[in-house]
Parts: sequence; structure tokens; C-alpha cells
Amino acid sequence: MKLVALLTALAAFEIRNHATGVAPFVAGALLPELPVGRRALHQSAGPLALGLAGFWAPRGHRLQVAALGWAAHVFAHRALGYDARD
Repeated sequence: MKLVALLTALAAFEIRNHATGVAPFVAGALLPELPVGRRALHQSAGPLALGLAGFWAPRGHRLQVAALGWAAHVFAHRALGYDARD
């Protein structure tokens, strides 16, 4: 759970520093719960790719905040004992 807290704190820093708002974080955190491709959305490669895309996209800070929310969701599942298949 320490990693989840760290990811959330980093997202809070980015939200405050770049004034992105909380919506990208919430959208990223809810993304893995979509009924389509749940198994693929609970892998850590997705948030990593989204976060890296945020470096090259204009106003990519929103993508990075969404990636932090997504990663926090994935690692919260891991901390609670769920596997990527669950």
C-alpha cells in the first residue's frame, strides 16, 4: 500500500503543480474497471505506456496524472492480493 500512497501523492503534486484537475486521476483510476479487457487493463504496462506518452503529447500532464491513477488502481489490487486475472 506504500506504493499506492506514493503514486497518489505524486498525482496530487502533478494536479497542484500543473492545475490539471482531479478528473484525469479519477478517470485513470476507474479505467481498469471497464468491462472490456479487464485482464489487460490490470497489467502495469498500460499505465507505463500512457505515462510515457504524456512526455511527448501537448498538455501531456493530464495523461501522466491519468497514468498515475491507473497505476495506483493496479497496485492497490496487487496489495489486496488480487492477480491480474481476477
